[in-house]
Amino acid sequence: MVSTRGVQLKFVEGEKVLCYEPDPNKAKVLYDSKILERCVRTNTRGKKWAEYLVHFYGWNSSWDRFVPEQNILPNTAENRQLQRQLAQQAAESLKGKKLKLNKIPAIIKEVVVGNTSANNASDDSSTKEEELKLILDKDQETIDVNKYLYSLPFSITVKHILDDYIETSEKHPPNKDYKDLQRIVVLKEFVNSLEIYFNSVLRDYLMYTMSERQQLQELQALNPETKYAHLFGFIHLLRLLVILPEFIAATTMAKKKTKVIRSCIDHFINFLMLNKERLCVSNIYQQELI
Repeated sequence: MVSTRGVQLKFVEGEKVLCYEPDPNKAKVLYDSKILERCVRTNTRGKKWAEYLVHFYGWNSSWDRFVPEQNILPNTAENRQLQRQLAQQAAESLKGKKLKLNKIPAIIKEVVVGNTSANNASDDSSTKEEELKLILDKDQETIDVNKYLYSLPFSITVKHILDDYIETSEKHPPNKDYKDLQRIVVLKEFVNSLEIYFNSVLRDYLMYTMSERQQLQELQALNPETKYAHLFGFIHLLRLLVILPEFIAATTMAKKKTKVIRSCIDHFINFLMLNKERLCVSNIYQQELI
C-alpha cells in the first residue's frame, strides 16, 4: 500500500477491481471496474479518507464515479464468488416484476438470462462453463495473488487461434442457428471484429496488474508495430470473452444483431474449451521480480 498524506491507499491506478453499486437506491451488486484516479479527501474537521475514480466495465465513461475505498474490493476469486451471490440475490428479488432487460444491470441480467436458459442447457454445456470459470480463477490467482507473469509472446497467439477457428469452422459448419446468416461469412466477420476489439481493449481492460502493463510496455518498446493479437494467447481471449457480454449489453445495438454476436461467442467458447489442451500452452509463467 502507498501512503499519501497520512492515508493508506489500498488500490493503484489501472488496477482491475470489484466495486459496489454507488446508488444506494439500486440493487446491491458488485461491478467489474477499473481504478482511474486516486485522491484523498478532507472534510471541514480535517478528517481524511481515500476515494477513487472508478470506471465500470461495459458502461460509457459518463458513468465514471468517485467512490470511497470501502465500496471497492480486490478482484479475487473469493470476491467474485460474492459478486455472483449478490447478483443471484438481486435476480431473485426481480421475480414477478415486469421489467425490461435493458433496465436491468448487466451483472444481474447475466443471472436472469442464465437461469432462464438453464433448464434447456445440456450437462455438457454446464461442464464447459464451470471449466471456463476454473481456468480464469486459476489465471487470476497466478497473476494477482502469486505474482507471476506470462512469458511473451505466446507460442500460440490469439491470431493463430482465430485463424484455426475459422479453418475448423469451414470444415465443420456451426449449428443450424446460422443457416440463414451465411454461416461462415458471419463467423469471419465476428472473428475479424474480435481481433480488432482485442487489440483495442487489452491494455485498458484485460490486464490484472501494473506488472503486466509494465511487461507489455517493455515489449512494445522493442516491437512498437506488433499488434496485441500477435503477442498474447488463449487465456487473454478468455479474459475478453467473459466481459464481452457486458460491453454488448451497454450498447444500443439492435436485438437481432446482439443475438447473433452472442451465438458467435458461445460457439467460439465451445471451440476453445474443446481444444484447450492444444491451444492453452502450459508452463508459461515467469516469476515476477519484486
